[in-house]
Amino acid sequence: MTLRKPLTLAVAGAAVGLAAVALTPRAAQACSSDPFIGSICFTAATFCPDGVYLSATGGMVQISQFQALFSLLGTTYGGNGTTTFQLPDLRGRSMIGAGTAPGLNPVRLGDKRGVETVPLDVSTMPTHTHPIADSGSGTGQGTIDVVPGGPASGSVTEPVAGTGYFLGGMAGRNLEGPYTPATPGSNPAQVGGVTLDTSELQAGPAGGGQPHYNIPPQLALTPCIAHDGIYPPRP
Repeated sequence: MTLRKPLTLAVAGAAVGLAAVALTPRAAQACSSDPFIGSICFTAATFCPDGVYLSATGGMVQISQFQALFSLLGTTYGGNGTTTFQLPDLRGRSMIGAGTAPGLNPVRLGDKRGVETVPLDVSTMPTHTHPIADSGSGTGQGTIDVVPGGPASGSVTEPVAGTGYFLGGMAGRNLEGPYTPATPGSNPAQVGGVTLDTSELQAGPAGGGQPHYNIPPQLALTPCIAHDGIYPPRP
């Protein structure tokens, strides 16, 4: 009895010590040495820690070599599911949470979304108008019917003094009297009812037709996925 008591106390003390270690909170670590299998981390180095992590760059790996990781990922990210499966590819991508949030479109695990550049077309532009540069004046041509001008002709009658008879049809008779020769004045004709058809007027082309960038400021790091460590307990 005397020998067993210290042994029992020692075992109990060791168990309490292990429990204390397990319950002691630790600061979150990026790419820790004892991660949950399938967890993602980033490092500023050019490689992922060997022995625990693989590069999360879409590589195809053998199921026989990473059975624990395959049991968590399956073929969500690719692979034939019998001999190979694919790792997540985080090159040039940011991560978002999977699921359906209020007011947002559903996102399935493994979905790839978004593009780096976006071209604009008429259907995606806001409603707007383009001004047409018009000076408000112009030139044109047309025809107007006018009475042709020419020399006057005709006949006159003139009484003969002392007889009471009239002479008619005299040719070459020059008429004289109190008149003053002058240049005829102008008589402008008013033209109205002219309409301008603007249905064929077009605004000049503008813009370069190039897509615009659709990405915020970013910093590239090396993405890693844990293939060894603690198997995550299911809820």
